[in-house]
Amino acid sequence: MVDFQHANPTRRVSAAMITLLFVAWVGLPGFDLVFHVDPAPQLNERRALAERPKVPTTLREFYAWPGQFERYFNDHLGFRNSLIRANSFAMVYGFQKSPLLPPVVSHEAWMRETQTSGTQSLYPRVVVGRNGWLYFGEDETLDDYRGLRGWEDSDLRNWTRRLGNRLDWLKARGIAYAYAVAPNKHAVYPEFLPESLTPTSRQPKFTKWMEAMESQPGLPVLDLHSQILAEKAKGTPVYFPTDSHWTDQGGIIAYREIMDSLHRQNPKLKGLGQDEMTELRKRIPGGDLAEMIGLADMFPFDDLQYWPANYGKVRRGKGLVGKPSFVSEVDGQTTPTVVIFHDSFGVTLWKYFAATFGRCVCYPYEEFDPAIIEAEKPDAVIEIMAERHVVNMTARGLDALAKMPANTP
Repeated sequence: MVDFQHANPTRRVSAAMITLLFVAWVGLPGFDLVFHVDPAPQLNERRALAERPKVPTTLREFYAWPGQFERYFNDHLGFRNSLIRANSFAMVYGFQKSPLLPPVVSHEAWMRETQTSGTQSLYPRVVVGRNGWLYFGEDETLDDYRGLRGWEDSDLRNWTRRLGNRLDWLKARGIAYAYAVAPNKHAVYPEFLPESLTPTSRQPKFTKWMEAMESQPGLPVLDLHSQILAEKAKGTPVYFPTDSHWTDQGGIIAYREIMDSLHRQNPKLKGLGQDEMTELRKRIPGGDLAEMIGLADMFPFDDLQYWPANYGKVRRGKGLVGKPSFVSEVDGQTTPTVVIFHDSFGVTLWKYFAATFGRCVCYPYEEFDPAIIEAEKPDAVIEIMAERHVVNMTARGLDALAKMPANTP
C-alpha cells in the first residue's frame, strides 16, 4: 500500500491526477445524462427509445420498475451516441463486419422462429460489403438472392388472381393500372457483396414469381431489373452504395417504364421527357443503411438529381379519404389524375408524378384500397413495391385474398 503521507510531492500529484481522471471518466456518462453534451448526432434507430418510468404507486408497478428503468438507462446512457459510433467505425473499417449483429440462437430455434413468424434472420440488419458498400440483411433478402427460398404453387396462383381481380375492377371503371417492382439492391450490385454470400444454382424467389405473372396475359406487372441493369451497364449509379434504395438516375428509369405502360392503356397519359427535366448535383450524407449503423456523415455521396422543369407550379393539395403522405396539384391543370400505393421506393418518384398529373395522391405502405379509388376517381392507379416486399407476402395473406369474391380487388 502506498504511504501518501510520506510519498514525495511528485508522486502525490500523480496519484491525485489519476484519481481525478478516474472520477471524471466514471462521471462523464452521468454528466451527459443531465446536461446532454455528447457532440455525436442523434442516431436513427428506427424505434422509440425507452421513456423514463414513472414513480411506482402499486405493488405491480414496483416490481416492473427496475426493468423499465434499466431499459431507460441503457437507451439514454451518457455519450451513448459517441460510443455506438466508435464501435461502428471500428467494426466497419477495422474488421469489415457489421456492428448490427443478428441474435445468437441455435439452428433449431432459428428454424422454429422462421416457421412461425418468417422474420428471423441469420444475417445482420446491415451487411458490410466490399469497397464501402452496405446491404440490407433483413426480410430474408439474402436468402432469396442465393436461391434458398421457394414458392408454394397455391401462393403463386393466389398472386395472379389477386392482380387479375384488381386489373378487371379498374378496367371496368376506365382506369389504367401499373404494378411496378423495384429490384433488390443485391440483384443489381452483387459484385460488392461479401465473398461468402454466393448464389446457388436455384432460381431466386422473385424470378419464379415473375414467370408466374408473365404466364397470365394482360397483367400490367413491370419487372424493372433489365432496364435498371442496362442503365448500370452504361456506368450510371442506379443505387446508392450506403442506402437500400435507387438513386434519382435509377428512379427515373422506373418512372419512364411506368408512364410508358400507362400510355399504352390510355394515350392521354404521357410522361415527361428528358428535355423537360433540369439537373441538380448535390452532395448528400450516407443513406438509410449508413444511418442504421450511426455513420451517415462518414459516407457522403455526390448525387445527380432530376427535377421537372414545371415543378414550380406544383402545390400541396388535400386528400379525400384516409391520410395520404403526399397530395399535389398543378396550377392551371386539373387532369389527368393518379392514385399511388407504394413503399419507400415510391418516395423518390413523387416529384415526377406530381409534375405529370394534375392531381397526384400518394399512400405509402397501404394496400390497394377501392374506397380511396372510388372517392378520387383517378385516371390511373399505380402500385410500386420493393422486390423483398412482394416475395414476402405470407401464404395466409394470399389465402385470404383468394377467398374474396371474383370481382373484389
